[in-house]
Amino acid sequence: MIEIHFKTKHSGGEYAELLNVSIKTLGRIVKNHFRITLTEIISERIVLEAKRELNLTSRSVKKLLMIWVLKMNIISAGTLKIR
Repeated sequence: MIEIHFKTKHSGGEYAELLNVSIKTLGRIVKNHFRITLTEIISERIVLEAKRELNLTSRSVKKLLMIWVLKMNIISAGTLKIR
């Protein structure tokens, strides 16, 4: 599920909602099975995709960062200033 939604869903709560379980239940299941938290799994998948894009594109790191920040809704476009 993370593989499908990692670009738009960034919190454990969003995945719990998709699965119709509580965040506590999902967190416990993930931790027991993978030995890391759901947040760590989501973060690792996002980082993996960023690394893949860095290796497969001629875009600058600055440009990719700007795209990812906007894509992930980390901050609004109006406040984005990368020098």
